[in-house]
Amino acid sequence: MENLQKYEELKKSSTRIIAKSLGEMTLMEDYFFTAFMQNNHECMRATLRAFTQNEKIEVTSVRVQHVIKNGAEGRGVRYDSLIETKDGTVYEMEVENRPDKSLGLRLRYYGAMFNKEHLKKNEDYGKLPPYVNIVVMPKDAREKNEPLYFVRRTFVESQNEIGDDRAFFEDGEMIILVNSLYKNLESYVGKVIHDFTTPSGEPKLIEEFSKAMENFLKTEEGRIKMAEDIVKYSSDLESLEKVVERAESTVKRYEETKRREAEMAKEISMLRKKLALAEKQLKSKGLAM
Repeated sequence: MENLQKYEELKKSSTRIIAKSLGEMTLMEDYFFTAFMQNNHECMRATLRAFTQNEKIEVTSVRVQHVIKNGAEGRGVRYDSLIETKDGTVYEMEVENRPDKSLGLRLRYYGAMFNKEHLKKNEDYGKLPPYVNIVVMPKDAREKNEPLYFVRRTFVESQNEIGDDRAFFEDGEMIILVNSLYKNLESYVGKVIHDFTTPSGEPKLIEEFSKAMENFLKTEEGRIKMAEDIVKYSSDLESLEKVVERAESTVKRYEETKRREAEMAKEISMLRKKLALAEKQLKSKGLAM
């Protein structure tokens, strides 16, 4: 009860501080990713096309913070985003801003819960839609400096035939691990990764991201609305406290930078005045610098 009261109080007081820090947030922060991508079909389409290497993807719906419960005793799951596409495939996309040693097991469980929700009693297994997990990682998962790593079930005896479709066991599932450290801006996927990993207030390379970021950053009203959405998707006291802590740290760092810039500008102004005075004195003596 006490935590609930603290949570409600923090919700009321946190919006302004979060709004002030939005320009420094990146899409690698899950709470910002969720708020930014809600109903954002254009940016999600650009992202999926890059991360799947499929330029034909068309997004039909984006659901964020989708919860599937598992009875009174079983563990439920919360998906950062579930995206349905025109071809019937469902994508679950999330960002990881810290290494997760149990990632493989968690994705296995997420897939099982997804299947549980999408197949009714006595329905044929063929009703299950293709399902793809996409995780934007804070590291290079295989240290091969590739932007994307595709994970599918294969026949053990055909491990070395990854380029051969006969090696795959077709179960309609796939995992895509995105290397957020990838820096090649000559490629489309590299540009999308850049836009995910740089602060929202910095220039974006993908038009959809540039427009979407500008739309909420350019007005106080837009910033407040985005901050309110971030608060809304921080669903408990612990997660909201982390968001506020990061926001306060960001604002403090920003204000310190501005203070230093102001001091430097003041020093430069004083030096210019001294230089101008020195030039004037030299001219009065018939000398030139």
